[in-house]
Amino acid sequence: MPLTDPITIKVFTGSGFVEEETHASTVSEYRAEKELPDDIRISVNSKNVADSKALADGDYVAAVANNKTGGGITVVKLIAGMIEMGCTPKEISTAIRKGLNQ
Repeated sequence: MPLTDPITIKVFTGSGFVEEETHASTVSEYRAEKELPDDIRISVNSKNVADSKALADGDYVAAVANNKTGGGITVVKLIAGMIEMGCTPKEISTAIRKGLNQ
């Protein structure tokens, strides 16, 4: 697979979004680059997407594993709603930390 020019995406780390440079041009390539298993759901800009989804500079990316309580999906929905409201990455990470500590 030839390397593309790098792009900068914002990846959710559990404590907020951090900028990360990647050569992946699709979710599938990003999944391979990070060695993420197929059961991990990937959200780009607040939407669950197929592996064929193209990645662009500045995209917000979250990778979530379902757990027994389903909490991972709740976190993705929270992030999606906050991004749509125009919240900053710091506001989003603060809200998630507060929710996890309840």
